[in-house]
Amino acid sequence: MEKKEFNSENIVNVIEDWTLQKVSESVKQQETLLEDKLMPELKKEMAVQEMQERELVRMQGEHDIRNLAAKFVLSIKGGLFEEAYQCFALESEDVYANVEKYGIYEGKEKLHEYFVDYYKRIGGREGCFIMHELTNPIVELAKDGNTAKAMFTVEGIFAVDTDNWMAEHEEARSMWQFGPWYMEFKKEKGEWKIWHLVMFDEVETTYEVSWSELASHNEILDRSAPKPSRPVKEKHYFHTGRVPYLHQEPPVPYRTYKGQSMSCAAENY
Repeated sequence: MEKKEFNSENIVNVIEDWTLQKVSESVKQQETLLEDKLMPELKKEMAVQEMQERELVRMQGEHDIRNLAAKFVLSIKGGLFEEAYQCFALESEDVYANVEKYGIYEGKEKLHEYFVDYYKRIGGREGCFIMHELTNPIVELAKDGNTAKAMFTVEGIFAVDTDNWMAEHEEARSMWQFGPWYMEFKKEKGEWKIWHLVMFDEVETTYEVSWSELASHNEILDRSAPKPSRPVKEKHYFHTGRVPYLHQEPPVPYRTYKGQSMSCAAENY
């Protein structure tokens, strides 16, 4: 048997091989430790961070939507009807406003007729006043972050020139109007816009008349209002024989919009 001779060079090679083997074993041990103990914790932290980021996006979206709804009604109050009109998703062909009293205004042209041309005529002159107060907000942002639904209780106070009222009277016609609004929103160019708006006039009366007495037999219509795209199927005015009910259930959490009629689609009315 040949006897192996050791010299300084052989010893160095042996030490290097042994060192590399030990380093490799140590690296594998560290990798195993990371995989078995540290990776689950890291994955958990990443999942928590992702959930927090989604929650922040949801909260910011709901905040922006509330602000948009407030901007819409405040623009109307300030006589800035064009700015109110710009709150709608004007690039969407299926944008609409369901004004229960008159009908459904579909598309940007019809919306302009009602919220700009008509509002200027009845509320854009001296002595006129249009104010909607949004209360009891319920806002639900889709989990995919692309659409949202909201419901508000609205209190309206008006001094308006409907039916050329001011041509025959010394001042504008003073009215009360109350009812729920249902709204749907979508993003256009990264900004939230009003996609669908349903305005229920549950109670409407002039200020000097009992709202329950007037609502039991009449509704206040303005013959100069623009013609809607189509009428509504039914109306929800209060009358003395009516029992309390909700027009629609409040918005609930949902994942994504898939083309179905949501809580305030016109087809539901």
